[in-house]
Amino acid sequence: MKQQEIKQEDIKKAMELLANIANNAQLFSSLAENMIGNLPADKQKEAKEILKGKDVKKAMDNLNGALNKMQDYGRKNR
Repeated sequence: MKQQEIKQEDIKKAMELLANIANNAQLFSSLAENMIGNLPADKQKEAKEILKGKDVKKAMDNLNGALNKMQDYGRKNR
């Protein structure tokens, strides 16, 4: 398979997109926490467990990992 040159402008756009996704994920997480705070006490514990669930944590870890890789790549190829 032939390697293609990655343009700096494409890297910049990808990093901006990834940063926006990460920011949106953080906003949704904060919104979820605020909404959970408005639930009755007996429902708060259940909702907090869902928010801390493996799937949510794994998705956030993957997103942060991708963002870090893009930033590292961008720094190395300036």
